[in-house]
Amino acid sequence: MAFKLAHIPNAITVVSTGSFLPRRSGRFLFTTIRVPAPPVRILVFAFLVCVGIVQFGVDVGGNSATQLACIALLLLGLPHGTFDWQLLRAGLDRSFIALAGRLFLYVALATATFAIWQLAPAVALTLFLIISVAHFADDWVDEIIEPNSQPAFTGEFLALAVPISLLTIPALTHPETLRSLFAVLTSSVSSGRLVDAMILIAPVATAVAAVKIFIDFTDGQVDRGIAGTCVLSAMALLPPIIGFAIYFCFYHSPLHFGAGIKQLKTDGAAKQMLVIIGLTLAALAIAGLIFALGPRLSVTDNLVTTAFMTLSMLTVPHMSMPAIIGWLQRRSRHQLQVTTGG
Repeated sequence: MAFKLAHIPNAITVVSTGSFLPRRSGRFLFTTIRVPAPPVRILVFAFLVCVGIVQFGVDVGGNSATQLACIALLLLGLPHGTFDWQLLRAGLDRSFIALAGRLFLYVALATATFAIWQLAPAVALTLFLIISVAHFADDWVDEIIEPNSQPAFTGEFLALAVPISLLTIPALTHPETLRSLFAVLTSSVSSGRLVDAMILIAPVATAVAAVKIFIDFTDGQVDRGIAGTCVLSAMALLPPIIGFAIYFCFYHSPLHFGAGIKQLKTDGAAKQMLVIIGLTLAALAIAGLIFALGPRLSVTDNLVTTAFMTLSMLTVPHMSMPAIIGWLQRRSRHQLQVTTGG
C-alpha cells in the first residue's frame, strides 16, 4: 500500500502571533492566539512532522510505517482506557461482589466483541466504526475542555460530524488504500461496500465538520478548532492508518488520559497509577495473544488486525459500561424507594 503525498511547493508556515477571527457580530478583528493546550501542541507537532517527512520523499504508506503506527496505537492508545477501573469502582463502598460483577460484565463484553470479530468480521468492523463515532464525539464538545458547561443539542449534533468526517474522509482521498485495509481486517473484499457507503457520507459530514470547526474558532475555542483542522487534514492527506494514529495517539488519548489523571484522588494516587500501569500491561498482553493466535498473515497485516481488534474489544465495554452502571444505580435507587416507601 505505497503512498506519497503530492508535493507541496511552498513551505508550511505556522503563524503564532495572531489570526483574523470573526465575532458573532460579523466584524473581523486581529485577535492574538494564546499558546494551545498540550494535547493540541502534541497533535500539531506530530502532524507537521509526518507531513515534513513526506516532503523529504519518505513513503509513509509502506510496511514499516504501518507497523510503527499500529504499535503506537497500542502503546500510546491503551493507557487512557485503563481509567475504566475508576468507573467500575464508583459508588460501590468496597463491595467486592458488586465489583466482581461489574468486572465480569466488562470482560464478557470484550469477549463477545472478540467472538463477533471471529464469526462476522465485517459486522464487527461496522459496529466498531459506529461506536467510535459516539466515543470520539466527546473530544469535540465542551465537557472535556470545560467540564461544567452544558452544550445544547446543536453542539452535540455538530460534534458528531467531526468523527464521522475523520473516519470517512479517507474513502474520498484514499479509497483503494481503505479497501485494502478493510479487506485485511475482515478477510473479505465484500467490505468494500462499506467504503462505498463512506464515500456517500463523507462529503456531507466533512461540510458539517467544517462548520463546527469554524464555530469553534469564532466562539473562542481555538484549541479545538486547531485540533479539528489538523485531524481532518491528517486523515485527508496521509494514509488512513497513519492519520488515525496521529489523532488517536497524539490527541484523543492525551486528552482523556489528562482528564483521568485529574480525577485521581491525591491520597493513594501512586497506588492507583500502579494499577493503571498493570492494566495497561494486561491489555498489551491480550494484544500479544491476539497477534500470536492470528491467521498466518504478513507481520504488517497481523499487526493491523491485532491493533484494531484490541481497540475494538476495549472500546465496546468502555462505551457500554457507563450506561449499564447508570441503569443499575437508577434501578437500585428505585428499589430502595419502593422498599422504604419513599
